[in-house]
Amino acid sequence: GNECGEGDRCFGNTNCDRELKDPVSDIIFTLKGPDDIMEDEDIAIFREVIFEILAAIFADLKIHLEEMTVTDQRYFSDSESVEVSVIFNSKYRPPPRQKQDAIIENSINLQKDIVKGEIKKAGNEVRRWYFSKLEEISAVSRENATKRPTVSPTGGPTFTPTDVPSSYPSASPSASPTSTPSDMPSSSPSRMHVQEVVTATNNELKSSTDTSYGVLFNVRTAFDGPVVLVNGLDFYSESTENVGYELWSRLGSFKDFKGAYDGWDLIAAGVVKGAGYAKLTSIPSTTFTEVSILGRGGTRAFYLTLNSMDLNYGESEESGISDTKVVASSLDLSIYEGEAVLAYPFPGPSQQYLYRSPRRFLGAIIYDRLPCKPFSLYGPVMELPCVDIPTVSPTTKRPTPKPTTGSPTKAPISLAPTVDFNTISDPSALDPPTMSPLIEPSLSPSVSNAPSISTSPTLYPTASPVIPIRAYIVATLRNTLNRDMSDIESDAFFDIFVPFVREHCKQAMMIENIDLWSEEQITVDAPFLPNANNTMADITTSTPAITARATEGRRMVQATRLTLVLQISSTTLPLNLLGSMASVAIEENQAELITEISTIGEIYDFFVNVDQVVSYVIDGVTEAPVSSPVGNEMTSQEWSDGSNTEDSPVQVGVVIGATVAILWILLAIFSIGYLTKVRSKMNVKRDSEKRAKIDPLTGTESDNSDRSDFDGGRRIGLTKIGVAKSFALQDRFPKNGREAGLSRSMPILTREAGIRNSLGLDLDGSGYSSIDLDDLEFGLSNNELNPRGSMRRSDNQ
Repeated sequence: GNECGEGDRCFGNTNCDRELKDPVSDIIFTLKGPDDIMEDEDIAIFREVIFEILAAIFADLKIHLEEMTVTDQRYFSDSESVEVSVIFNSKYRPPPRQKQDAIIENSINLQKDIVKGEIKKAGNEVRRWYFSKLEEISAVSRENATKRPTVSPTGGPTFTPTDVPSSYPSASPSASPTSTPSDMPSSSPSRMHVQEVVTATNNELKSSTDTSYGVLFNVRTAFDGPVVLVNGLDFYSESTENVGYELWSRLGSFKDFKGAYDGWDLIAAGVVKGAGYAKLTSIPSTTFTEVSILGRGGTRAFYLTLNSMDLNYGESEESGISDTKVVASSLDLSIYEGEAVLAYPFPGPSQQYLYRSPRRFLGAIIYDRLPCKPFSLYGPVMELPCVDIPTVSPTTKRPTPKPTTGSPTKAPISLAPTVDFNTISDPSALDPPTMSPLIEPSLSPSVSNAPSISTSPTLYPTASPVIPIRAYIVATLRNTLNRDMSDIESDAFFDIFVPFVREHCKQAMMIENIDLWSEEQITVDAPFLPNANNTMADITTSTPAITARATEGRRMVQATRLTLVLQISSTTLPLNLLGSMASVAIEENQAELITEISTIGEIYDFFVNVDQVVSYVIDGVTEAPVSSPVGNEMTSQEWSDGSNTEDSPVQVGVVIGATVAILWILLAIFSIGYLTKVRSKMNVKRDSEKRAKIDPLTGTESDNSDRSDFDGGRRIGLTKIGVAKSFALQDRFPKNGREAGLSRSMPILTREAGIRNSLGLDLDGSGYSSIDLDDLEFGLSNNELNPRGSMRRSDNQ
């Protein structure tokens, strides 16, 4: 029944998950003016024009018009008109459910002149003059069409009786009338006890296209009427599937009790199969609990809801508030206009956008007007329960001459107590009392569940809650005063703006309300200024970004930019097109809107010069910045005491910032220590290099050349660092080495020379404290260093 195969993805906006309907309409067209029926060529013209007009209208309503077939023609000379019978076949997917007959009738009858002109034009283009005499065209469904009177009787009288007379008289002939009228009232009332009030005719049911989940309405008795007992209710749903229903009721009006189950009684609930198109569905009497409505104008509210959006309701003929106009009534009670409910099960007071008012309940109320019998003997009863009727004789028995109960016994006849505490020798044998209650209390208060939805399981899952749809536009009013609107001016503007947008967008979406998000004063280009050729040029911007620059040769005027939030309860468009729809409606009907604004400009100076409204769509709105912090101040004591129990984004940011700052401080300390250590090493190295440049024998700075490269390539040289390390010790040595107790090896060669052993100086008190480098040579022999120079004593150093 839908376009999606098993496992395929289906997008809800296309209704591809809904059953495909293929309605058929039988329509009678009346062509006034022609003097004969149409020929085949004329039928083709007629069919082409009508099909093209209806196909465009059907497409806007998401209905595909497949075929149009002319089945019959009849000419009536008395009215000089031709009746054309046409069958229309189409396909569509509800919701909403569409009345194809009504759509065709309204599409033709509400634009008769346009349809007539298109048919004449099409005939003239192919030089067919049949429609040149066409004066008027109209359409009506065959079901709603009245039969034409016959020219002559449908049949002549019969020559013989149609029924054969019986051969014997009836067993119980009718009683003979009395000679004089009876002066006693009849034993039973003239009206039946059980009465019914129906709120819609059959044609009204057929024309109903609006559906909801539920409907609220009040029922009141007549001001001088008695109490009535409601024992049944019928409702209208075009669905032929099983639907879950609930019927709630309360004494008094529903006005201040929407969305709250307190005080409401569930008087019927279950599942019932819908009766379908133009038929009322009855709530089974086995699930219905009778309720009374007090007499003399007593009020009782009813709330009927289904678990699917299949409950049809009627539109009100006048706009206004609910519970003020009577929809249907009898001698005993009246049913008033109520409100349609667009969600399930019972939206709360804060979801007022899910209620539509005023709306009519389509259905019937069945009641007993005489719940207390016999009514005619004891007058009207204004409330239940029924009063007791006096009996002919007392209902209690005569007193007996003797007591019927026996004499009192000398001893009690009841059993002795199970435990005699006076005879217990060992009280410890009894069970001691418990130290604490046997049942532990719950950790948190228990939460009571909401009332059960139905007394029996539903066949389908409950519908998802209705989520309000939002669209955002920016509207700019040109030529306003340089200030924000006052509250009174704002109310006056939205009183005309909201109905305007709602009316021009009602075919695609239902706008519940429009909220003002922000208001800003700007300057925009003036509407008209003469250009270089002395002609008038429109320089207003049509782009969303309305600039406020004052360029040379342009005049700037004051404007007010309004950011608006559209609250949409239902729509047939994709959500991303809702704002565009409203913006286009404002642009295409701007003249009408300016006229509406000018009417309030006569009262409020703010709008007196408004001459243009420019609008565009935005993706969303953000909170405007405030002039002061939105949070309360907090002292350091409050922060340390932990009085702020909520972790706001600001507090989280402070914690994160403090953590990052501590990490940076630790990193800085580590970096400073490392740099200090490296700098110290560099200073030591620099001092060593400086000392290496000083000649230890002369005390003067030597050149930078190293002694190296002895002949033969087998000898190696001393590095500066090695020499420096070697002779740096001479200042520490006393002349008598024994006093220093020194007997060690002094490395004077680095490992870069590839030598494992180092040259040692035996300072054993011989007084050598310096080495003549000119006489010192090294040779490699068996991986050992052998000095071949001479060391001379230097007593002066």
